Amino acid sequence: MADSVVQIYNMALSAVGTRSLVSGPDENSREGEVCRLWYNPVRDQVLRAANWASARAVARLALMSSAEDVWSPGLPEPGYLYQYALPADFLYPQSMTDWSRFVLGSTNTGQGVIMANTTDAMLVYTRRNPVVPSWDPDLAMAIAYGLAAAIAMPLHGKAGRAELALKVANDAIMRARVRTANENTEMLDAVPDWLAARGVGLTSLYSRYVYPVGPLLTTSGIGIG
Repeated sequence: MADSVVQIYNMALSAVGTRSLVSGPDENSREGEVCRLWYNPVRDQVLRAANWASARAVARLALMSSAEDVWSPGLPEPGYLYQYALPADFLYPQSMTDWSRFVLGSTNTGQGVIMANTTDAMLVYTRRNPVVPSWDPDLAMAIAYGLAAAIAMPLHGKAGRAELALKVANDAIMRARVRTANENTEMLDAVPDWLAARGVGLTSLYSRYVYPVGPLLTTSGIGIG
């Protein structure tokens, strides 16, 4: 749907009724300045708000530390056995590949970590994907209209247009959430032999832990209103 950051900027500018569009991502204009200011925060907030296929990634996590008998700083918090480093392109978690629980945290130096009870953990997560042509159409729409909502007031002072843009963006986010919810909906009355042989029971199948998605866009969340 969109093939560049400039096109996302111009979709947003058009949505708020701006006559002047931008010709490049670094254009020295009021429109370009405001779009650059809000683009990354809006993009990342939209990426967190649903599990977008074009931002989905999986990685084997690097172990940083494991729990010992006596807790000390630098070890996982009580209740978790392992502390893992986050992937370099990590933006937001979705689930462990074995569906086990986990919690986010940080070290004393500010490095983001995940704490879990799974050995050799693998994480499904949302990565920060800046490649616009790879985005789902609804992702491009949500980011463009989320950006429109953020720039409507700085450029025109029109709260009504900001609210309308928010609705379009959130509708696109909700469509993505519905698609995710409709995946893997098969109900099992018995565990297949190939799963039972690996120690999987009905309890584990129905005890899937999925990290909550981020919130929808709001006027306060993107600094308008």
